[in-house]
Amino acid sequence: MRRPPVRRGRGLRTGSGASPEVLNLLLVRDQEWQDDDTIAVTGDRARHLFEVLECRPGDDIRVGKPNGFLGRGRILAADRSEVRVACRFDAPPPPARRLELLMAVPRPKVLGRVVEQAVSLGVSRLHLLRAWFVEKSYLKCDLLNHPERMEERVWRGLEVSGRTHVPEVLIHPLFRPFVEDDLDRHLGKGGGRFLAHPGSETPLGRVPLPAEGVLALAIGPERGWTAFEVELLTAHGFQAVSLGDGVLRVETAAVAGLALLAAADASRS
Repeated sequence: MRRPPVRRGRGLRTGSGASPEVLNLLLVRDQEWQDDDTIAVTGDRARHLFEVLECRPGDDIRVGKPNGFLGRGRILAADRSEVRVACRFDAPPPPARRLELLMAVPRPKVLGRVVEQAVSLGVSRLHLLRAWFVEKSYLKCDLLNHPERMEERVWRGLEVSGRTHVPEVLIHPLFRPFVEDDLDRHLGKGGGRFLAHPGSETPLGRVPLPAEGVLALAIGPERGWTAFEVELLTAHGFQAVSLGDGVLRVETAAVAGLALLAAADASRS
C-alpha cells in the first residue's frame, strides 16, 4: 500500500490525514497554463516543489486561481526544472477582508517583509505614503520601481495564507494631496479609521468597531508622524490608537494592528 506523503516544513503536499486548511497554496500564474486543466511550473517554483516539498507524481497539492477559486492539483510529472499539475477548482476562497493599510514607506529591507505579512493577513489594499520622515531614497528602491518584484512579494503572502484575492498596492508620493483629495474615495463612507500613535492612551483592542465598512490602519515611519500629519489624518476621520505601552518597529506595529483588525473583520462576516 502506498504510504500517504508527509508534509515537511512549509508544505503543500497532502495526505489522507492532512487538514487542507493549514496547508500552503500554489497560486497559478497565467503563463503556466498548458491547456484547460494542466499547468507547467518552472524555475524556482519547480525546484521548491521538487526539492524542498518533495512533490512526486501522484501527490495532491492545494491550488488556487488569482481572484478565483481554490482547488486540488494532482502532480503528473516532476523534476527540478518542471512540475506538471492537473488542476481542478471547485472551492470558494476565503472572503476578501474589508481591511486597508496606509503605511509610510519603510526601509527597503523592511518593505518586502511588511508587504508579505500584510497580504497574509488579508489586506484588500495597501497604500504606501511619502510621509515627512520618509527618506527620498526609499522611493527609488527596486521593489517600488519594478512591478514584477512587488507582485512576487504579494503572491508569496497569498500562498502562505491560502488566499486568492490579489490586493492593490498603491504608491502615493504626495501625502497631503492623497489625504485631502483621494482618501475618502478609496476608503468610502463609514467604517473605522485608526492611526497608530505612541502618544495615544486608547488601545486599539478596546475600540468599538463599526459593523460595516472598511477598517483602515495608518502606520507611520520609524521616526513617527509629524504633528501636521497627525492633525490632517485626524481631520479626515482617523482615531489615534495605541498598540501597546512601548514603541514598536514599523513591521511589528503593522502586523500587530492588522492582526487585531483582521480578527475583528472576520467576526463581522
